[in-house]
Amino acid sequence: MDTSAYINERLNDQIAWYSKKSSINKKYFNRYKWIELSIGCCITIATYYSGQYDCLRILTIFLSSILVVIVALHGLHNFHENWIEYRKTAELLKNEKYTYLYKAGVYKNLSDEDKFILLVERCESIISHENINWANINSGSKCKQ
Repeated sequence: MDTSAYINERLNDQIAWYSKKSSINKKYFNRYKWIELSIGCCITIATYYSGQYDCLRILTIFLSSILVVIVALHGLHNFHENWIEYRKTAELLKNEKYTYLYKAGVYKNLSDEDKFILLVERCESIISHENINWANINSGSKCKQ
């Protein structure tokens, strides 16, 4: 695989994938947080008036149950952690791509072949690290860097 093929077929594809997944996880994180906040406020108000209206006791129980499910789903899917990790990986890959293209940083003073080999090694290392980190986040353990 030559340089342009690697950048177009692998690197740009991975940047787009991580950016898309980051946006999706951000959207779900924000939605769940707004739902949690809204239900929490409704529970507070319903609890205050539940002594006066019996139907509000049932509503409080129902809303509390929904809140427990929402919080559990949020914890199960790790939307916040995935959003941050995917965004970080996309930005690292973009940084690596532009550093390579402008022959800056670690790519200065290297032959074209060495630059390409270094680009592939560094990008694949970033992707591999993110995959390991994703597995650790989603299995409940922490990544040791």
